[in-house]
Amino acid sequence: MVLTLMTVAAALANPVTGARAEPAPVVVLDAALRPTIGDLVSLKGDVATLRVAGKDVAVERPVAVVSTTSWGPDRDWPGIPKDAPLEGPGMAVELTDGTRLRGDLLPGKGDGLVLVHRQLGKVEFPLDSLVALGVHGQWSDGQRRRGDQVQLANGDRLDGFIESIAAKQGTGLAVTIERSGDKSKTTVPLERVSSLALGGGAATKPGTLVWLAGGERATAVEYSIDKREARLVRAKGALAARLDAARVEATLLAPASVTPLASCALKSGAVDPGPEQPLGTRDLTIPEPGEARWVLPAGAARISGWAVLPEECRRWGDCTVIITVVAGPQVAPRQLASFTLSGGHAVVAIDADLPASKEPATLLVTVAEGRNGPVQDRVVLRRMLVGFENAGERAPPAGAPAPPATAP
Repeated sequence: MVLTLMTVAAALANPVTGARAEPAPVVVLDAALRPTIGDLVSLKGDVATLRVAGKDVAVERPVAVVSTTSWGPDRDWPGIPKDAPLEGPGMAVELTDGTRLRGDLLPGKGDGLVLVHRQLGKVEFPLDSLVALGVHGQWSDGQRRRGDQVQLANGDRLDGFIESIAAKQGTGLAVTIERSGDKSKTTVPLERVSSLALGGGAATKPGTLVWLAGGERATAVEYSIDKREARLVRAKGALAARLDAARVEATLLAPASVTPLASCALKSGAVDPGPEQPLGTRDLTIPEPGEARWVLPAGAARISGWAVLPEECRRWGDCTVIITVVAGPQVAPRQLASFTLSGGHAVVAIDADLPASKEPATLLVTVAEGRNGPVQDRVVLRRMLVGFENAGERAPPAGAPAPPATAP
């Protein structure tokens, strides 16, 4: 069936205080992207335990967990606002391991820095793991640069190599950059900086990814849930942060086992990507009849998600959608699904095995106009995930809901 991830809490580091929200039922996705719905009892090691119809159901090797309040195909998905409201003042930090947090920035050991986060406490990191810093709590545009950039509050920009972000006498933190061209060095108080981006740090393999409220995301080397409390350890030897499990947006337990289609390279076609959602998915809108092609990573084994005719298009919209995969130049294209979307049949679940291939495959989505011509023939690919492990037979586990519609 399809997608997404978990609602476990963006709450407070160390002993949890204050009133707790009642956890919503969650969806747990296994290695084959099969969903199980229930009340989460615990998440430990390779097993998620759910209470389903009064009985405990174990899901082994779960890939992701997501709250049912943010899971489903046929609703508006505003995604994570680029400038999500803050619970308090802070800088927006993005790291190479996928971490994206806000807090107060302090100097650390050597060339390192420390972010003091409201829920997770002190998050230490070296300068070379920093991807971007928004001084006023705003995320970057997500684009990696070839070099480093410092955007000043007055609109000027400095390009070059950021040597340090450190405490300078009388100015607090300041950034020192070696300028491109003349190699001169400029030191600017951080209070005069709007944002900065580093282009050199390579992405590191993340562990568990936990989405918190307001678009924040934390990585963890250890992560568990017991009833209503989540325990998150960001680095080996670090103290555990204890979070209210009802306040987290989602958890991706096995990033190597699944990737959103939105992160795959778009080879051709007009596609409008919506804002990022937990788990990294986006609403992918094909605005009119035509074709869109994505390059799937090598080893991709499943595709899962929903195709939706948006509500505003259901009066006249009527189109045929064909989903095909080409596993290589010597392999004949395989049709995965073919169906019609209309006002009376506006949602179709996509759930298909991909042909085995050691080479990157191409996913082709074709939208063809129907009986009313091209008017309102707009298709949204919602919560599309690509899985990297074929679990064989896919009988629905206990508690799995019937899909809203099935592709023939």
